[in-house]
Parts: sequence; structure tokens; C-alpha cells
Amino acid sequence: MRQSIQISIAKVFMQIFFALVVFSLLIGFSNANAAIQPSGYIVTYQEIDSDKQDARLAGRLRSTIAFDRALSEQAIMVQVKQGVVTLSGQVEHVELAQRAVAHALSMTDQSNIIVNVEIKHAVKSSAKNTSILDLLGQM
Repeated sequence: MRQSIQISIAKVFMQIFFALVVFSLLIGFSNANAAIQPSGYIVTYQEIDSDKQDARLAGRLRSTIAFDRALSEQAIMVQVKQGVVTLSGQVEHVELAQRAVAHALSMTDQSNIIVNVEIKHAVKSSAKNTSILDLLGQM
């Protein structure tokens, strides 16, 4: 009798184990964007559309500029469309424009930044077509 109880318990444990294996396989196949992390949690990965990515990047850059004491009182607007950052507005000095561009560069690469910032107290240059990168010291 004792042996039959042990066999019955072993069968129940095997059935539970088999059910858990089947269940975990079903979860894995039904959610192709999920992965089981080493911690044992199931993490779902989802693609974020470009509008949401643009909004997040713009929000991060606006926050960074707002928390920068030197830039917080400047009229700098941030727009992001398809990953391209556009900085526009006015700043008092070229150093403030440099700071804004540096913040943008910390979040994206140089080829994705358009700078349309007017500098109120810009240094007069003898060159006719001085680019913003020349004014900013070739960042």
C-alpha cells in the first residue's frame, strides 16, 4: 500500500511537471516578442513607432535644457521628426547655443541635428557664410 501511494505521488508530480512544461512552451510560442530573463521573469519586447520615439527624444531634450540653469531662461524650442532634432529660437551668446547643441549631441549624432538658433550678441565675422558649426567651434 505504501509503495502504491509513493507511485501515485510520483505520477502526480510527473503530471504537474509535464503540464508546466507544456504551459511554458505555449506561452513562449503565443508571445513571440517575449523572452525569459535570467531572473525568471517574462519580459515582453515591443516595437515603438517613430512618433513615440520622437516624442520621447524631444521630451528628454526639453527637460535637459529646462534643468540647465544657463539655458532655462533662453528661448530654445525643440522639435524632433523622424529622429532629426531641430533646435530653434534665440540665445544671448554663442556659448549658450553650444550648450544646447551639446545636450542634443549627447542624445543623438551630429548628422541628425538642425540648428536654427539666433544669437543675439554674436561675434561679428568677416566671412560671409559662417555656418553654425563654425560659430560653435566645430562640435
